[in-house]
Amino acid sequence: MNKLSTQKINYLTDHFKTWLLTEACKETFNHILEKIVSYRILENEEEIMDSTWDKGSLSIELQTENSNGEQKIVRAIFAPSTSANANDVIESLHSEVLLIDTEDDLERLHYPSYMYHLFTEDEDEETTDRFLEFCDLGQNCAVIDTENLNSLKEPKICFFSHGGDLEDSEEYSGQDENSYNQGGYIFRVLAYFLYSDEKSEKHELYEEFNCG
Repeated sequence: MNKLSTQKINYLTDHFKTWLLTEACKETFNHILEKIVSYRILENEEEIMDSTWDKGSLSIELQTENSNGEQKIVRAIFAPSTSANANDVIESLHSEVLLIDTEDDLERLHYPSYMYHLFTEDEDEETTDRFLEFCDLGQNCAVIDTENLNSLKEPKICFFSHGGDLEDSEEYSGQDENSYNQGGYIFRVLAYFLYSDEKSEKHELYEEFNCG
């Protein structure tokens, strides 16, 4: 049973509406809502998960089960926007995003990327012009492929392994039939954290978004 009031659900749905462009995105968001225990907007600057988050940040606590059936906490933190660029689907809402499965601190998503440049020092300029940094995934990254568009006419999101070549980055499936923008991708990774247990009925929907 959902732990949030209708008013709180409506607030989150309206807040993230620009990240919920397709029915598939809305379905993913509903799967996330099922797991939210609470959320709050920080009234002051605060230390969370070894980082300083500004006043106005949105902190969400979610609860799910691990493979042993034990309860575990997943956290999602969104810093307030500092950008006037309303055309950027992420930055128009939030300047920084952290998703973390607290049972395994290495399995996380951080936007914006701060490791991408470390993995591309030996890549040629043509390749780095094509693939733009997006977010970090533990020891890997998600990148934006400017040469391939999804059915929303937006660049596709690809998985870039720190042990591979940038030009061999693999696009995530479903970006044509059930397209999602960058915000929708962030929610899919969060849904993977919540339904990572292979016994979960929703596991197959999100297993591709394992941070690897």
